[in-house]
Amino acid sequence: MNDPGSTVPAATRRLPADAAGLAEAAALLRAGRLVAFPTETVYGLGADATDPAAVTGIFAAKARPRFNPLISHLPDAAAALAPGMLASHYAPRARVRLDAVRVEPGEAVLLFGARLPAGHETARASLNLSPAGDPAEAAARLFGALRDLDASGAETIAVAPIPADGLGEAIRDRLARAAAPR
Repeated sequence: MNDPGSTVPAATRRLPADAAGLAEAAALLRAGRLVAFPTETVYGLGADATDPAAVTGIFAAKARPRFNPLISHLPDAAAALAPGMLASHYAPRARVRLDAVRVEPGEAVLLFGARLPAGHETARASLNLSPAGDPAEAAARLFGALRDLDASGAETIAVAPIPADGLGEAIRDRLARAAAPR
């Protein structure tokens, strides 16, 4: 894909099954591109699991339900404990309050689109996942925005309403997991 959020496919190239082909595939992955590869039974589609735009590209390329998680292959057990790769990165220390139409004084606020909830000017910190209301941009920025708002020290992150259709369904699913009691 040209742009991981795009539905316009890039030209497909077949790389040689040698060191040069492997090096080119690795360079494509580092650049945020997708790479298909054969396995024993099926073809896999690979991307850098730490690159939110590349991961969004896999969901788009496969038309995969946005709430259906992907499998990440790691080189060793230590890599599984890398920052941002634990299940807890879905859940900030701050409480998460969903579908907030009003921001209470001292809360941090996670916005989506141009519509601002009442009281947003009293927020301790404020980030907009996508001022233009682009779900692909919002999905790519979600975890970084939650981490940044959590670092503000606010006890609660108020999340403005996010549409539940398309990619919004996956964003809402991840936010619901972050808001779940711990």
